[in-house]
Amino acid sequence: MPPTSAPAARPDARARFLAAVVLVVAVVAAYAGSLRGPFVFDDQAAIADNPTLSHLATALVPPAGTTVSGRPVVNLSLALNRTVSGSAVGSYHATNLLVHVLAALLVFGIVRRTLAGGPARRPTTVAFAAALLWSLHPLLTESVTYVVQRAESLMALCYLLVLYAFIRSAAAGARRRAWEALSVAACLLGMATKEVMVTAPVVVLLYDRAFVAGSCRAAWARRAGYYLALAGTWLLLGFLVLTTHGRGGTAGFGSGVSPWGYALTQAWAIPHYLRLALWPHPLVFDYGRLLVTDPARLVVPVLMLAGLVGRVFPYPGPELEPRSGRDRDRGGAPHVPAAGRGRRPLCRRP
Repeated sequence: MPPTSAPAARPDARARFLAAVVLVVAVVAAYAGSLRGPFVFDDQAAIADNPTLSHLATALVPPAGTTVSGRPVVNLSLALNRTVSGSAVGSYHATNLLVHVLAALLVFGIVRRTLAGGPARRPTTVAFAAALLWSLHPLLTESVTYVVQRAESLMALCYLLVLYAFIRSAAAGARRRAWEALSVAACLLGMATKEVMVTAPVVVLLYDRAFVAGSCRAAWARRAGYYLALAGTWLLLGFLVLTTHGRGGTAGFGSGVSPWGYALTQAWAIPHYLRLALWPHPLVFDYGRLLVTDPARLVVPVLMLAGLVGRVFPYPGPELEPRSGRDRDRGGAPHVPAAGRGRRPLCRRP
């Protein structure tokens, strides 16, 4: 592909800037009404009654038995809010909104750069539509308007930054190391934000395999040190999980829920939230301690999960054709034989 000329690049830059501005305005307008919402539910113990927020030095050791237990980055961000506005809710909600806006911009950047390496004709337009749909989806309302659920939104911001920085590193040339360092730093912060971050190193590897290197073996050969650094962040996560002591009996093996009951409930919950992603009604703020005890309720959800697993991990198809060195340097998508499109496993054995 020939280099883009300067006159052609300028309209695209303007389109990206305009899309980003519209995205920010739309998100702020949608959530502006939440800036005066009071503290509710776990906000009381994690924020209002949290003595560690009084000093930044103690904020890195969150109290046990609360939503912020084992999540020092979240607790530190709340301590900064208390420093700014005390118990007034304005700065807390404004920070949540800022986190969500930044995450939306990262979604825009990730989708646009991923599509720009392929046959998509309007990557900026598609990326804008995807980011707008994601940022305004009703299913994300709680993570923005419920202050203590900053744990979720801040983790998502770190997660997206890990992937975005990796994408930039794959085509950054001389700045590759700087982008990789940013990716690892974001992963480390995410591990100290919420435990869901555990999957980030694996997702980056799968992205590398699918859109950059062409195979897991090639990805490892090119960036072994980077992946070892990402995996090293699991050590911090493991330490923090051990220090939570089951988060006051609400998580872990001491929560009073049997492994069988947990498995049954998760088999129902995963398809339930996938359905809400497609049709967000009804939305429930607090499900309480809902446990599924009747296996008959899981017939349809299990069939849905089995179908999804079958699509993600299909039978091995033909090998990917090797890409030219020029394609690798540009960081574009690998060429896939037509017969194998849509029938490839995410990670093939070397």
